[in-house]
Amino acid sequence: MPVAGNRLIVVGASVGGAYAAIAGSNAGFAVTLVEKYPALASRRTVFNLAPSVADSLRKLDDGGNELVDALQVIVRRYSDDTVNGQTNVENTGRSIIADHTRRLTAAALEDGFTGVDSRPWSRVEIAGIENHMREYIARRHPDIETRYGTTLEGITQTRDSVTAHLVDGVTGAKDSIDGAWLVSATGGRNVLGVTRQRFPESAHFVGGLLEPVDPSRVELARSYRLGEDLDPRTLALNPAGQGWATVGLPGTGRRELPNSLVWAQIGRDARSADPDELRHVILDRAKLVGLDDLELLPGADAILPVTVQLSLLRDHAVQGRVLLAGDELVGPYFPTSTGGSHALGVNGPRLATTLQKLHVRGADVAKVLRAYDRGARTDAARVLALGRNELLEDLGTPRRATVRAHLVDLVR
Repeated sequence: MPVAGNRLIVVGASVGGAYAAIAGSNAGFAVTLVEKYPALASRRTVFNLAPSVADSLRKLDDGGNELVDALQVIVRRYSDDTVNGQTNVENTGRSIIADHTRRLTAAALEDGFTGVDSRPWSRVEIAGIENHMREYIARRHPDIETRYGTTLEGITQTRDSVTAHLVDGVTGAKDSIDGAWLVSATGGRNVLGVTRQRFPESAHFVGGLLEPVDPSRVELARSYRLGEDLDPRTLALNPAGQGWATVGLPGTGRRELPNSLVWAQIGRDARSADPDELRHVILDRAKLVGLDDLELLPGADAILPVTVQLSLLRDHAVQGRVLLAGDELVGPYFPTSTGGSHALGVNGPRLATTLQKLHVRGADVAKVLRAYDRGARTDAARVLALGRNELLEDLGTPRRATVRAHLVDLVR
């Protein structure tokens, strides 16, 4: 086994961690990838991914398309606008999605949000992209040691190394791994206990898993309805104004996963609501996007509650020999899928460049780490500003121009 000086430990094997593991291997590190859950991912939430994700995945694959193959491009956008109680549904039929609320590309972050990437967005189930990247690692990077079902119990650092203390989830056996660097991509578990700023606005959603649907019917929908137009059975949960729904696509290659996933934004925590009420809410949303002929799958697992409260890392993205990545840096806003786009299309490439520089003999390590620390936190703050403005709009609050003005304050 290579000495600690050439080993990169990556904790978390979702998209951010898988990206870091591949990038570390490409840079020349011996990589150990540790994941708390089993090797087969099963999360059913859907990512809407900015065009920059495809760019970064191709670069990670040395120009190839194997990683991009998991992405399904959104080729149709439906708009449903209600004016004076009259609903007009327009199917633009366009092959390109240009949405001014979703400027989540590296160029847009750098130019102060003035540019919109009009290339198609992609959509993929979280489990679909996670399993695709894990299969890619097994096939193309067999040198990467993968340890699924293993929990990180703690971290010990010296000036020249970092040790991950691990626990086997089945046997309870404990052991440790020494490395030169550790990337923490545990999705906000905050293993280092860094300081976070949490924002007061919260949004609640409920998702429903429906029987399979032909993806040619509906691929993306954002719906606006007046509160009095909603099904009377859902008025207690549905806030007046915007209703939000999205329909997932098939193609994950996993028959046990349903093809359709409809989300509804609701007025209170779904975990305290009556399940029958939630079912009515989900089916009401399904009607908005033309899926009224579908039924919810049986069982409690067909209803998925989500509560969103944004958070941002205020401390450092680098602590000693530990680099934070992905959702460790920012708690994203759910509907915009800023978490997936940030981890793969923004933070991933920055981290990959950092790992390449750290592996160069004689590199100015302190300078490299300072650049990652500042850059990663600035990127996260910009992404959070986009997500927060979207959240405020969904909650019926005017967008706050001051969010952008305070970016510098957020990363001090």
